[in-house]
Amino acid sequence: MEKLIPVLITLFFLTATDFVRAQYVRTEKFRNERERRQQYALDDWISYLPAKQIVRIAVGRNYIYFATLDGGILRYELFQNYWDYPFTTSNGLISNRVLDVAYDFSNSFLWAVTDLDTCVFKPAEQEWVCLSRSGVYWPYKFPEKKMPNTSGQIEHNVFYSEQFLDKLPHFFANGEWTMVENWKVMDENFDEYPITGFLRDDWERVWMIIEGLGVGIGNFYSQRIDVVPYGLTTIEPRIITYIENDLWIGGEPY
Repeated sequence: MEKLIPVLITLFFLTATDFVRAQYVRTEKFRNERERRQQYALDDWISYLPAKQIVRIAVGRNYIYFATLDGGILRYELFQNYWDYPFTTSNGLISNRVLDVAYDFSNSFLWAVTDLDTCVFKPAEQEWVCLSRSGVYWPYKFPEKKMPNTSGQIEHNVFYSEQFLDKLPHFFANGEWTMVENWKVMDENFDEYPITGFLRDDWERVWMIIEGLGVGIGNFYSQRIDVVPYGLTTIEPRIITYIENDLWIGGEPY
């Protein structure tokens, strides 16, 4: 029980919405991101925010990335199929309001265009560097992004906005979800959530942004879609425990 008390207190500060702004204390104590990283590992502090306003998708080597306006960058592991912890201000991102995200395969850099700055995540150093903090020297170049093909078939690893939804085949939803007209997903309470963008990956999966709900994963061959829950913001935590080096949190779905 003695171990659980400090963990519960930490969890409360990381997940309670009223305390999100308290994250700034960590950045104020250090002159720059590199100085902060000398004392904290990238995953020492993790925040799970609502992240229901997804605006862009990008594919990397091992992850697919989702830029959100309210929760930093979500990361889904492509080969083992799980949500890894997100990139937020708690682990070095300058803002949780991310307008665009891009991945550069030539150097494995992840780019985040936020409302405050443009930043690059360098995997070797495990740190974010931002344009406004770099001074005169800025050697990084934003990767060229392929634009959607408006006439041909849907290309792989290219983000398409909602205006291109009619290029997709018709999908059916699994579980308690239903695909209705005008590219909306309906839940068991008859609430509807519009699909606002999508990306087709190399494994013929279609990653869909479902506004106000989260992420859907469709399959081009079966033409079925699953709505994917992602993290603490989709449950009401009821129990917490350590198993070896992992922290496990269980609860009821919203």
